[in-house]
Amino acid sequence: MRSVIPHTDDKAAIRLKAAEERAAIDAETRRAAAEAAADVLFSAFNLVQLCKQGPLSAFWPVAVEFDSVPILMRAHQAGIPLCLPVVERRYKPLIFRTWDPSQTLETGPYNIYQPTLEAEQVTPRVMIVPLMAFTRAGDRIGYGGGYFDQTIRELRDAGPLLTIGLAYASQEMAKLPVDPHDQRLDWVVTEKEAIECRNGR
Repeated sequence: MRSVIPHTDDKAAIRLKAAEERAAIDAETRRAAAEAAADVLFSAFNLVQLCKQGPLSAFWPVAVEFDSVPILMRAHQAGIPLCLPVVERRYKPLIFRTWDPSQTLETGPYNIYQPTLEAEQVTPRVMIVPLMAFTRAGDRIGYGGGYFDQTIRELRDAGPLLTIGLAYASQEMAKLPVDPHDQRLDWVVTEKEAIECRNGR
């Protein structure tokens, strides 16, 4: 089901309305969606094979953000190397540090949990990306800082990269405003399906 957010070219207005809709999702629905999305992801992708050339990057959820922890835990159980994004410098591309469930996370900028400085810096080849809204063409509205767009562009310039947005099905929109610096996703995984975004381009 697509979002009821009306189309506008105002990204800030889209973020605000999307945040309101997401906050209204109850805790039980969020838990069920997280487990269902993990099922969808592992059915759609052979992550063990995909991550032979580099680790899987996900994100540690904050507040009512889509819960990526079931994906992280299943990937760890499958022996897939993991990393999490780190804000090293504000408004600059993210870096990535290794992580597994035995490691403590620290609070970074924006109250985001991230690996400590002792964790090794690595380069992911599969990225699971948070978002506020998406289209089937792979367009994405993030949080406004530009971190993921900068990072995706930098990583794509350096080598192969598969980007997968993680979202509730209700965060889908028919159209989003797009700026020249915006990076399209390759796929979006929701609690209902895996969407190959290249089909919509």
